Order: sequence, then structure tokens, then C-alpha cells
Amino acid sequence: MDSAKRERCSHCGSIELINNIYVKEGEPVRVYVQCSKCGEFVARYTVDYYTSDKKYESLLRFVSTHCFDSGRNVCKRVESFDEGIKKEFERCKKLIKDKEEEKNIEEIITDKEEKK
Repeated sequence: MDSAKRERCSHCGSIELINNIYVKEGEPVRVYVQCSKCGEFVARYTVDYYTSDKKYESLLRFVSTHCFDSGRNVCKRVESFDEGIKKEFERCKKLIKDKEEEKNIEEIITDKEEKK
């Protein structure tokens, strides 16, 4: 089963948020989420992998860090990369529209870890 939710400020309920990126050598990249309405701290995430709307550049970064058996495998990865991200994004938006997850993000992550 899959679900989706929008991040909300726990102080004012806004979904208008700012991602502040913190980079420190030797440590994971951290994203500090701040409410753009009231300015309060909302959450912190560490980033394992990042894909932007500049899909081709994200794909090149991915391919450069992975070994592939053949050029054919690389071509398959290139063709499916953009399509898979777009499909997942559309699925996420549909889930939110149909029935947004009610649990907070900490609960979702804890539940996911316990199911491993």
C-alpha cells in the first residue's frame, strides 16, 4: 500500500515551505525546512540522493556513480529515468488528492522501518 502527504508547518498549518540546504564536508547534506508564512522551523531531512527538474543532469550524476554491464543497460536506464520519476510524481499528487495521509512524517518513517 502506498500513501502520500504534504509537509505542513506544525505552528500555523501552512504548506508554503522553504528548503534551506546545509552542506558540511564529510557529513550528509541536510535540508532544514522553514515555514515561509511564520518563519518557524518545521523539519530537518538528510539527503541520500537528489533528482531535480533537470532530469538529464541528475541522470548523468547517477550513471557516473554506477557500473553497468553494457551500453544497452545505460540506454534502458536513460529511457526509464524520466518516465519513472514523472509517473511517481503524478501518483503522489493523486494519492494526496484522493486521501492525504494523516500520520505525521515521523510516524510514517517509524512504521516503514518497523516493517523491514
